[in-house]
Amino acid sequence: MSTIENRMSEQALSDWHEMESAQTYSGLVLKLEDSKIVATDKKLITDTHDELLLALPERDCRYILWRYPGTTKIFFIFWYPDTATIRSKMLYTSLHSGVLNRCAHDVFITATDPDEVSKHALFEQVGT
Repeated sequence: MSTIENRMSEQALSDWHEMESAQTYSGLVLKLEDSKIVATDKKLITDTHDELLLALPERDCRYILWRYPGTTKIFFIFWYPDTATIRSKMLYTSLHSGVLNRCAHDVFITATDPDEVSKHALFEQVGT
């Protein structure tokens, strides 16, 4: 296993496996913290899409794993806002392939603004 893949904390991996198998969570927000990728927010099945959007910081990158409601489709959203610092963009870009390899998903999206992860935008991807 590569060093990049080892960056995911045990807790983040555990949360991911719980989301994937038990379907307790509809989403996880992952953040780079102290050179580890940690889950900073767990979205319950009862949480709405609007609550997912509130978890997206304006000036920093994130990885979001999101199960589209009513389906088994899991989105990997690489949140990469234009307003994020160059350092943040470089760090998250260099690590995203390792996270992609650890977390099975159906649809990959790189999003720079909330419109790219709107209900409509995600719904269009469910059918593909």
